Order: sequence, then C-alpha cells, then structure tokens
Amino acid sequence: MNINLSPKDYPAMVAYIVNLAVAAVVSFHFLSAGTAHALETIVVALTSVIVAFLVHPFVFAAATGAFQTFVVALSSYWLHFSDQQVAAVVGIFGFAVAVITHSKVTPLAAVRAGTTVEEREKAKLSRA
Repeated sequence: MNINLSPKDYPAMVAYIVNLAVAAVVSFHFLSAGTAHALETIVVALTSVIVAFLVHPFVFAAATGAFQTFVVALSSYWLHFSDQQVAAVVGIFGFAVAVITHSKVTPLAAVRAGTTVEEREKAKLSRA
C-alpha cells in the first residue's frame, strides 16, 4: 500500500498542521495574550487565503472571503483600517483576482457544450 501525502496535493492538510503548530505555541504561553490572539487570527486567515488559491477548481468567493478575513485581522491589530478602507482593499483584491484568473475559468456555456474557452475563442475568430 503506497500512500502519497504530498503537501501540494493536500493544501488543507498542510494548513491544518500549521494551525496546530501555532495552537501549540500559543497554548504554552510563550507569547503575551495580545500577541497570541493576533498570531492565531492572522495565521488562520493567511492559511485560508493560501488554501483558497491552491484548491481545484478555483473558487473565487473562497479566495476573496479568505482575503477579507486576513485584511480584517491585519486592520484589527496593526493597520487600523476603517471599514471603508477594508472594503476598498478587498474590492481591489477581488478585481485583481478576477482579472488574473479570468482566462482560467471555463464558462458554463462552454462546459455544457463540452468545449474549452480556447476552442470557443478560436471558433469566434474563424467566424469573423
């Protein structure tokens, strides 16, 4: 029996292990209470962002939601953003992710037709 537990194949497992390690550090009171709370919050948010980008198929809402958690955590402890600033940063992030990942997303019409985005674009060009 060959069990392959490659970290690249199981990003959520890696995030869970990182969160467990942080929980262990925090539980032994090596850090002050404020630092421990900040560390826990930011590590959970950051690992959520990373996992959201590594899972397939890519889920846009998961990525922006995880990033929002990360920005709120940062603003609570260090950046001191207002609600409006957090919304603006998350909005810009969402737009950037949409632009970057747009070419990787297959529209529902293409899925139903059994084609890819590239095939649909080539068909459009050949008709023009």
